[in-house]
Amino acid sequence: MNSHKVVVGVLSVLFLLVSVGHIQAQSVMLVKDIWPDMGSGVVPFKPPAELNGTLFFKGNDGTTGNELWKSDGTAAGTVIVKDIVPGTIGSEPQELTEVNGTLFFVANDDLHGWEVWKSDGTAEGTMLVKNINKRGIFALPDQLTNFKNMLFFAADDGETGQELWRSDGTTAGTVLVKDIRPGFFGSTPTDLTVVNGTLFLSAFVGTELWKSDGSTEGTVLVKDTFDDRLGSLTAVNGTLFFSGDDSTNGRELWKSDGTTAGTGLVKDINPGPADGIIFGNFADFNGTLYFSADDGTTGQELWKSDGTTAGTVLVKDIDPGPSSSSPSDLANMNGMLYFRANDGATGRELWKSDGTTAGTVLVKDINPGTGSSSPSSFTNINATVYFSADDGTTGWELWQTDGTTAGTVLVEDLNPGSAPSRPNNLLVVNGILLFAADDGVIGQELWKLVSAQPGVTITATPQNPPVTIPPGGGFFDFDVTIVNNMATQFTGNYWNTVTLPNGEEVGPQLGPFNVTIAPGDSFSTTLTMEVPARPPAATYGFNMKVGNFPNNVLDVDSFTFTKTGAPSSAKTTASFSAEDWETGMSNIVTTLADFALMQNYPNPFNPSTTISFSLPEASNVTLAIYNLRGQLIRTLHSGALSAGHHRMVWDGRDSHGVKVASGVYLYRLEAQLILDGSARNFVASRKLVLVQ
Repeated sequence: MNSHKVVVGVLSVLFLLVSVGHIQAQSVMLVKDIWPDMGSGVVPFKPPAELNGTLFFKGNDGTTGNELWKSDGTAAGTVIVKDIVPGTIGSEPQELTEVNGTLFFVANDDLHGWEVWKSDGTAEGTMLVKNINKRGIFALPDQLTNFKNMLFFAADDGETGQELWRSDGTTAGTVLVKDIRPGFFGSTPTDLTVVNGTLFLSAFVGTELWKSDGSTEGTVLVKDTFDDRLGSLTAVNGTLFFSGDDSTNGRELWKSDGTTAGTGLVKDINPGPADGIIFGNFADFNGTLYFSADDGTTGQELWKSDGTTAGTVLVKDIDPGPSSSSPSDLANMNGMLYFRANDGATGRELWKSDGTTAGTVLVKDINPGTGSSSPSSFTNINATVYFSADDGTTGWELWQTDGTTAGTVLVEDLNPGSAPSRPNNLLVVNGILLFAADDGVIGQELWKLVSAQPGVTITATPQNPPVTIPPGGGFFDFDVTIVNNMATQFTGNYWNTVTLPNGEEVGPQLGPFNVTIAPGDSFSTTLTMEVPARPPAATYGFNMKVGNFPNNVLDVDSFTFTKTGAPSSAKTTASFSAEDWETGMSNIVTTLADFALMQNYPNPFNPSTTISFSLPEASNVTLAIYNLRGQLIRTLHSGALSAGHHRMVWDGRDSHGVKVASGVYLYRLEAQLILDGSARNFVASRKLVLVQ
């Protein structure tokens, strides 16, 4: 293998617009039958995590229960990490989160209850971080978030209620950040979101916006003007966007710079007290916020916002008139926004948008006619997007698209016939797409995508992700590896391009460089990219290509970098062009909506209390009451519910109609979407107090 470092100072730039749109033959392969025969070895719809090139997930081999597993994409490398609860019960690991090279998660070892654990991928390195709640009651950690290379989360120590905590992975370093709501009940922090080195969160049951620098004194109230529907916190270009209801304008779009004065309503989309935002389908697309909203005239449609009233506009009335297309699952893939929507004629199908009305189009009517394919779980490798969809014939299966109708095709009917394999937990690890699916024979197991591998492949990996460039410009280093899979020597070139916020692709700024690689060998190098001050604040695509410059592209790999600001004279993201980029480079000087479970009211209560929750789509729902030992007291609801806000009353009686004793109880909501082939699961618990 050849290896060297190249630092390139760019003084002049050539420009080339390149279109890459070929689809390679794809197939899928079983990684391992973890639970032999019909048992499901991979717990479906539980998000996995990637750590140091290894997939971590919740698995079950039929003898250990649901425990922490890992996989390198091979059968031999797919193994249990640790049987935390020996036997068949299982510790039920969840909220897998990578922080500074360590995997944190929540698990129940049947001794300490639900607490925070960590793992380095070995059995001996998988351990309880701290027994936060020492009263024998669940600490119920959730909202695990990576902030300042530490783990921040919400937990209950049995004295302060659910509050904000942080951990460096040690027992001593796992501490309460602040008792925001002094006393037993807790502030219930949710929606932990990092924006420009600040952690924002919703507290007091979604009525207050708070921020934190990680210290007690630096954890402060930003604004308190909301009812219980503050949520969907999303970072875009250094600004926090969220949905909130100030009891005057309904649930609408808000933004904050972290100050009280700088926290305000962006636009009353649906004028008056009616809600403009029903559920917070928020996405950062090329430095602009995209979301689903209803202005009271066009129904729930695709909108975008640059943070100003004038710049908050309808992108397209996909289902013309007052009916709603209900865009959802918004995902930024390869410089294009993909989502699912219903135009009133084709059902819920695959759409894409470049941010313009004309550029917002149906990709393909996968389930022909009014039937819905309901595409979801979008994941991309290079220039290809993978997702789960139902064409009405093969059931829910794995699909791929290059953004064209002809290039949107079924990968494989894994469960032959109309029965679905329901691909889920899609995650790219080391360039391989891994996912869970059921072929109808061996149950839900771990699979991977294998392709007709190109003769030459390229990977580009930033050294310190995420890549952030300051307003005055800057540099970032990245590693490039080119592999020659052919039986003959490869002689060619590698070079870069940049995808601008308006979709234009410019370059190269680096290369073309010459390279010669022997059969079966590889080449590695480190490059430095310089970004000028001139480009506006936005997210840009960075692409490395290999082939024979300029027209023969054999493979491409991409990642993004974000510019956080620009000179006051800079153009907007929409008007910034390839010519502007060229000028900037030549002047370089080296230097629900979502699911939501609200706090019951009143609390404490006697004789009854109301529990409220929200569903972004029709879902299968179970709402139940438990005592602190985890014993079921009463199931308030079990079955399907429509999308929207729901309220249910508990009268303090058990399933036999007998009044229960005074004390603290848990209410737990479990929900799974009905219409989504790659169903989303939501589980949340809160405390309530019955007094006699």
